[in-house]
Amino acid sequence: AVALGIWVFSLVFQMALIRPGDYWLQFPLMNFNVFIFGFTTGVLFLKTARRGAAQRGAARQELADARRWQWALGALALSCIGLVVLVPGLQAYLGAFMNPVFASIIWWCARSRSWVVTRLLPRPPLVVLGEASYGVYILQVPVFLYLAGAFDFLSLPADPTLRFYISALVLVLVSTACFYWIETPCRNFINHRIGHRARRLTVAKTHTAKSRRQVVR
Repeated sequence: AVALGIWVFSLVFQMALIRPGDYWLQFPLMNFNVFIFGFTTGVLFLKTARRGAAQRGAARQELADARRWQWALGALALSCIGLVVLVPGLQAYLGAFMNPVFASIIWWCARSRSWVVTRLLPRPPLVVLGEASYGVYILQVPVFLYLAGAFDFLSLPADPTLRFYISALVLVLVSTACFYWIETPCRNFINHRIGHRARRLTVAKTHTAKSRRQVVR
């Protein structure tokens, strides 16, 4: 209920006070509802999944809960799609309106046992694209801007559609390279440093606890 309230308030606030295309639509606080909506969807999914694991006899209840949330998300997603298609001007706020749609897709993928989810999506090339997706998200503006300048400077194809596909391909390649050469080394370094410190603290606490027990004895 809180997540839905924040989402609805954000929609009303944006449509009432922010003009379409305004920079404020990209401001992080304007997209806080996206985080809350996704977070809440994950919590609800885990609750329906854990209930069956914790209570073997509750498989029917788990399935009923999952179906109820799926139907609710699906109905909300269809309503949002209908509003965006039928009401002029709402396309400018497409990102916020699509929260239920993306949540429904993610929920379906998490629960589905279809060939697409179990066989196709786990394939290494698609996994790599998924790992590089953050780079696609965060690098799209600089990559497209630099390539637009390069196209103009070199007098390369003027067709905007062709430029877009070339830029998209370069963006995926750059994001994949950043994942392997920047993100992964940095993550390994941070995990190693933090993990090493955590292991040292654990050993120190264990040693201290043993010493205290020996003193008490």
